[in-house]
Amino acid sequence: GASGNDATSYAANGPSTPWRSIGRAAWGSTNRSAPNGAEGARAGDVVVIAAGTYTTVGNLTGGGFGRQDVAYNPVNNGSSGAPIRFECATIGGCVLTYSSGAGPMIGAMDKSYIEWSGFSLNEASAPTRGDTGPVTFFRVTGGSIENSTLVGNPNWTSRVGDNYTGVRLEDANFVRIVGNRISDYGGQTGDRNHAGIETYRSYPIVIENNEIANCGSGIYLKAYPQVAAASRIRFNIIRDNRWGLMVLLQYYTASQPLLVHQNIFTGNRESGLWINAFDNGPMDAKWVRFFNNTLVNNASAMSTYNWVATPAGANFLFKNNIVAGTGNRVRQDTPDWVTSNTKDRQDYDRNVYATAVIEVGGQQRTMQFWQGLGQDTSTLVANPAFVSGSDFRLTAGSPARTVGRALYGVGGADGSTIPAGAYITGNEVIGAAPGGPMPTLPSTPRGLRITGN
Repeated sequence: GASGNDATSYAANGPSTPWRSIGRAAWGSTNRSAPNGAEGARAGDVVVIAAGTYTTVGNLTGGGFGRQDVAYNPVNNGSSGAPIRFECATIGGCVLTYSSGAGPMIGAMDKSYIEWSGFSLNEASAPTRGDTGPVTFFRVTGGSIENSTLVGNPNWTSRVGDNYTGVRLEDANFVRIVGNRISDYGGQTGDRNHAGIETYRSYPIVIENNEIANCGSGIYLKAYPQVAAASRIRFNIIRDNRWGLMVLLQYYTASQPLLVHQNIFTGNRESGLWINAFDNGPMDAKWVRFFNNTLVNNASAMSTYNWVATPAGANFLFKNNIVAGTGNRVRQDTPDWVTSNTKDRQDYDRNVYATAVIEVGGQQRTMQFWQGLGQDTSTLVANPAFVSGSDFRLTAGSPARTVGRALYGVGGADGSTIPAGAYITGNEVIGAAPGGPMPTLPSTPRGLRITGN
């Protein structure tokens, strides 16, 4: 903090003899270009940072290394069960700025098990670059960004470069994004590549208890070199973006699915969930399990957009969800739906639709037509009876309370009767909230613990 002294040695550092700068802890030096591992934070250390404004110099060049050059990249790695954790003593009280330059501020590049919690970054004083964000994790195993506030620039045309994001993961595995408020990354015009959270070839990951607003995409999962590993997205509020969650080129499997549950999607101007084949061949979001979510006042609740036929074995699941409010379409733009529909391609059931607005192949269809394709045969068309227009918990008499059936152990033993929608017990904390340990995911290696708190 402000009373610190960067000349203090690692051995002498402590609560009564703190350092002055974050760089001294991260780099083991006051010179970013001359790091000293013997003097920097080590595996198992918690670097407690006093509330205040901390300024450093951003990278002065763009290009490949510039976009990956994390300003506070630690000199040392953490380890499994013993991360290096940088933690603001007051949640949101540590404001990070640049005196000049731009680029990613925190996260990690080629340094594993690095955690950050409680920071505030604003594009106005901490500018980033194309293909990066203020928080980035490149080529790492383990790490987290928690309990932080990231504010971008919704007028993305004033920026240079593609893929303007709040949090970016690239070839990053076992990373947690928990308890953050992320807003204004390209929201006014809605380029899908401008996202609150964007991932490339990064799994397994956990994204939970965040609030993401006014971005092109709230969360954009894309790009794969091989089969993805199990990941989980839960307890988030994803609102007022163009797309809430966009999935592109993500091949999950039966033993390694993507579980998306107990999120609230509201006010998204294109769709709450968007599965997009783009121009890369058949439907490429395999084994996406989208269940027990609440979707209200989105232009479409969900859309699959494919320029080619959906293959057998796609195994997209849409169950136990509540779709309500205005613009609540379920869109299937895949051209082969009517002639070659099978349940192992896409499986809809036990949802609650306030009104049934089904669009298949660019045409609005009746629920009877939809059910004739084998979809939503146990679904209810009824008012879900929320507590209020802004509180999406269910009233005691809600007809949605007995529609759902538990999946993946969420809400009870698989197959047991549970409510549809995000609130199963009614006591869930949904939205930005301090995060706990990484939850167990299907087929996640045992003994790997990411969080150090």
